[in-house]
Amino acid sequence: MMKKLKRLISVMLSVLLMLSPLNVLTAYAAKGDKPAAIAKVKDDINMTIEFFSDITEAVKTENWREESTLTIYWDIETTEPIIVPEGRHILDLNGFGIKASGSRDFSIFIVPSGSELILNDSSDTEHRYSLDENNLAIVDDDLEGTEGEDYFTFTGGYLTGASGNSLNGGAVSNLGTFTMNGGTIIGNSTGTKGGGIYSCDTVNINGGLRTYNRANGWGGGIYLSDIAPNTVNLSGGEISHNGAGNGGGIHISRYDTVNLSGSPIVEDNYSINNNPDFELNNINLAQDGIICVTGTLGSEASIGVRSSNGASVLTNSANTEYNDVSKFTSDNGDYVIGKDASSSQLKIHTPYTVTWLNENDDVLETDTDVAEGAIPEYNGETPVKPNDTQGIYIFDDWSPEVVAATGDTVYRATYKIGTAIAKIGDVLYGKIENAIRAENWTEGSTLTLLADIDITESVNVPAGAHTVDLNGYGIRAAGSSDFAIIKIP
Repeated sequence: MMKKLKRLISVMLSVLLMLSPLNVLTAYAAKGDKPAAIAKVKDDINMTIEFFSDITEAVKTENWREESTLTIYWDIETTEPIIVPEGRHILDLNGFGIKASGSRDFSIFIVPSGSELILNDSSDTEHRYSLDENNLAIVDDDLEGTEGEDYFTFTGGYLTGASGNSLNGGAVSNLGTFTMNGGTIIGNSTGTKGGGIYSCDTVNINGGLRTYNRANGWGGGIYLSDIAPNTVNLSGGEISHNGAGNGGGIHISRYDTVNLSGSPIVEDNYSINNNPDFELNNINLAQDGIICVTGTLGSEASIGVRSSNGASVLTNSANTEYNDVSKFTSDNGDYVIGKDASSSQLKIHTPYTVTWLNENDDVLETDTDVAEGAIPEYNGETPVKPNDTQGIYIFDDWSPEVVAATGDTVYRATYKIGTAIAKIGDVLYGKIENAIRAENWTEGSTLTLLADIDITESVNVPAGAHTVDLNGYGIRAAGSSDFAIIKIP
């Protein structure tokens, strides 16, 4: 009887709290005062809401039940790892932070096998941080001075402060499933693997920020273990400014897979091996690590890649139409990323050289950074062949036909004989605007028409004495016709 009564009271309280527009926790937070309860667990299945003043109580199995949501209402410091109970659990940072303190030599969250942690963030509270000599963030909302010089800012809740020489996974050590929809993982470091996240199973990144974390070994932002095939699914969010010996952003071990879709950003991560040169090292693919593009990449998608194999195939996408080469860049300046001509998979390779020649073999342009699958583009002035007594020459095309690059290629300009409309001496011209140039219609020379011509602007006679021989043909004003046919300065 007492059990039923307690359950009824709990349900009634839950309903009252859900109907209240501003609960007591929100009111405290708005005033900047620490509330008596710093966390809430809402269990929609059992229709209960419970409040806790101690995070260690809130995360106990009997309180943070499967499918329930733990919401934070104050910045929390923890001196031990938070172990996610078995089953699926949701954490809403709500704009607040969870910080490792004490020894700090532990992962803030441990997700055991059989458990799933979903990280959300329902507030955009602004926080401040500075950077130490190792480019590691230190979150401190009391920092003062000039933004951009004395401190920097980010918004939303965060996980920070883990640091240990033998630690695998600063913010999160995942042996089950970790899904990140929001929040920021910032300022965590390890002496080994996974400054931000270490995973031996599945990581889903749909949003949020992972930045200024560090691993002396592998995976400054995320490390996928080499113990068994593991997966990270990236569909959004940002991974930037993390550092590691290998894989500043993400280190993909052998047999592991990165699935890409949406608009993920993985850029400006670096290798600490060449400190202070900070060599770009965003996604580092170890031997047999692979990328699969599983959906359309959005306009903001930007992914830097480096392969430990050097030149190699990067992707194994089932639908190669998703392999949008424009969203990828090579972190190694000696390579480019192209699209394999036979398989349409993305590959990293030494760039091809495309040489553009005139008909007489003069070099017009040389492009030394052409990727496979890209259609080379000539960017110089239109090729020219001097006119002669045989006629005038008009640039026609390139030989062979310009196609997607598959190797070093030479293209040669070709010309067709055009109709001459004027001549000066023995030189023929196909366009009147070319004939009347001062360098062609020189002082004392005669311009002779060879056909009727239409003009849409005045013929400006160069300085000095010049002769026009109509030769029985006419010059007609066309277009607006609101201009003098010949202007004599």
